[in-house]
Amino acid sequence: MPTDKIGSGPACDGTKVFIEVTGVQHDASCRFQFYDAQDASRKEDIEGQLVSMPLVNTTINSWPWQQNASPVDACLAIAGQQGDILLPLFNDVQPKERVDGEQDYLMHAVVPLTLLPTYNPHLQDNERYAPSRNGYFYVFYNNKAWRELEIHASDSEGVQFFDVDLSAYRTGENETFSSDKREAVGNPLKDIWLPVKDNNQDTLVYLAYSEVPWSGERLNYFENNVAELQKRAQSLHELRGADNPPSHRQKEACVLLASDLPEMRARADIEWHIGEPLKFNRDLSGSWLNQQYTDIKNGIENANNNDDEQFEALMHRSAFQYEYGMKETALKSLITNDNDLDITWEAS
Repeated sequence: MPTDKIGSGPACDGTKVFIEVTGVQHDASCRFQFYDAQDASRKEDIEGQLVSMPLVNTTINSWPWQQNASPVDACLAIAGQQGDILLPLFNDVQPKERVDGEQDYLMHAVVPLTLLPTYNPHLQDNERYAPSRNGYFYVFYNNKAWRELEIHASDSEGVQFFDVDLSAYRTGENETFSSDKREAVGNPLKDIWLPVKDNNQDTLVYLAYSEVPWSGERLNYFENNVAELQKRAQSLHELRGADNPPSHRQKEACVLLASDLPEMRARADIEWHIGEPLKFNRDLSGSWLNQQYTDIKNGIENANNNDDEQFEALMHRSAFQYEYGMKETALKSLITNDNDLDITWEAS
């Protein structure tokens, strides 16, 4: 008889379908739906018996399952402006015993990161992580374009992801992509769910970032030329992530835990004009930008009274050696007596 809750330990749960999603307090815009593998009818009776159990840093979702039931496929449903965006996920899902550690069906809820540029040769990669800039994030699953997400970053909302319903742009018997402009219609998300294990087997997932949306022709090209896709995109399971993942959670080796990362702000266009954008990214108070500019301007102003210090003020190896944008504005402000220029270096 199916239970109405997940037990306190794996041995208490019995045979169910378990799908684990790393992280807790997930957005309700992402849900699992089940469909009959033969006639594609939706299994809302199964969905209605969902039980979610948040643990320390992961969530285990379970559904009771009838023995000898007809094959059922799982889809990931993303809420959108025009209804759910359905993404094929796991075929013929199998009931299992709950296990210690990672479940046989595993999703990662992730936020894409990148490495900020720096002139400091002593910084390690783990000191340079930052959210991706505005752009587009592509997920290929089983060598098919699975998700396209538009990335929006702002200080007010943080980083948000908006899904494009790729299925709406596939045409013909071969379901190739049309050349039509694609619009993001998904609800704003704070993370991206990626399949990591399918019935205890590694998934085939490739990821890519682009500053501009890829054309339908480019998506078709990558689907038809897997070798080129592998050159352009990054395999999920080959990403460098946690240095020492727990022995019972080896599939977390390709991701970093958010709890291990420093606080950081969303990316901003002002970074293009900063020599060390990492300092700005880590300053949530917004004080560093204006303080650095003020120090530079004061240094130049003080040097004007001493000929020997003028060259040093602009060229000496200092904390602001490469802040050429700030130096230019400071000089222009001093020469023209236009203090309104200082507003350029006030963080929002």
